[in-house]
Amino acid sequence: MSLARFAENLFRRPLRHPQPDSLPCVGGLGRGHRQQPLSKRRIKNASSALSLTLSHGRGNKLQRHQHFSDGIGKENLSMNAFNLIIIGDEILHGSRQDKHFAFFKSLLESRGLKLNQVQYLPDEPDLLVKQLRRSFSDGLPTFVTGGIGSTPDDHTRQAAAAALDLPVVRHPEAAKFIEAVTLKRGEPLDAPEHAQRLKMADFPVGAELVPNPFNNIAGFSIREHYFFPGFPVMAHPMAEWVLDTYYADRFNQTERGSRSVYVFGQPESRVAPIMEYVEHTYPGVLSYSLPSVGWQNADGTAVKPHIEFGIKAEGEACRDLDKAWDEVLQRLKDLGAELKDTPD
Repeated sequence: MSLARFAENLFRRPLRHPQPDSLPCVGGLGRGHRQQPLSKRRIKNASSALSLTLSHGRGNKLQRHQHFSDGIGKENLSMNAFNLIIIGDEILHGSRQDKHFAFFKSLLESRGLKLNQVQYLPDEPDLLVKQLRRSFSDGLPTFVTGGIGSTPDDHTRQAAAAALDLPVVRHPEAAKFIEAVTLKRGEPLDAPEHAQRLKMADFPVGAELVPNPFNNIAGFSIREHYFFPGFPVMAHPMAEWVLDTYYADRFNQTERGSRSVYVFGQPESRVAPIMEYVEHTYPGVLSYSLPSVGWQNADGTAVKPHIEFGIKAEGEACRDLDKAWDEVLQRLKDLGAELKDTPD
C-alpha cells in the first residue's frame, strides 16, 4: 500500500462524538444527571487493549500497540481517567489563549471518560524532563500538546526521550510523510528548509506515529503518552483518533451520577456538617460546595449570595445517590435554607 493511500485510509471514516446514554435525575428538588454504561453489544468492534498502529522501523507494516503499565498496576488506577499536559511559553505568557483544556474535557466526557489532571508547562527543557518523567511514572494515558516543531524553542521530543532515558532517532515513516510535504510544496529534498523540517521526524526510539490529518506531519506516542502539535486544528482531531483507535473499549463503561441545588440564606460553615455526614454515611458518594457572592443581572435584578451544593458518585456508589440526596435536602430544609433549581 502506498504511503498516500495509507494516510487516506487512516482518516476515511468520520471522527465521531458519541454521546453517552443519560437519564435525568428524577424525584426531589435539584438538578441531576446519570450516565449509564453502554452494553457490550453496543460497542461495535471495540478495540481491545491491543490496537493497530504504525511501528518504528517497520516500514508500512502494522504492529500491536500495547497499553503500558509500569509497576503501579492499572487495576489500582481509574480505567477511564486521562491526564493533559499543555506546553508553551506563549500560553503561560498570555500571548496565546489556551483552547485545549475545554476541548479535551468535552471530548473525554462525550465518551464517558474523564480528565483527571491538567498541567501547563513552559518551554524549559529541564522542567519538561522532570514533569514528563513524573507523568510516565503515573501510569495514566496522557495527552501532550506543544513543543514538537522544528525550531530551537521546541523541546518536547527531546524531553520525552530524556525522561525515559532513550535516544532520539529519525522515524522512517515520519520522514516519508515530511518528504511528501516538501515535494508537494515544490521544494527539492536537498533544500535547507527540508532538512529543518525533517527534525520533526526525530522521536524517542520505539515511538509510534499519531497521524496528523491537517498537514500529514505526524505526532508520536510512547508509553501511553500522545504528543501533538500545539495548534488546536491539528491536536484535536489527532486526539480523537487516539481515543477511537486505542480506547474504544473504555467508552461509557462507568456509570456516573450527580445531584445539585442552589442554597440561599446559609453560610458554608452550616453546610459543611451535611457534607461530612453524607461522605461518612455513603462511601463513594462525594459532596461539593461552590459559594458565590452573587451578582447583578443586566436588567438590574440582583442574585443574592448562594451556594451550589451537590453530590456525585461513580460505579456502584450511584445506587446510593437518591437516598443520600433525600437526606441532603431534608437536612438543608431543617436548617431553614431556601432551595432553588437555578440561581436566578
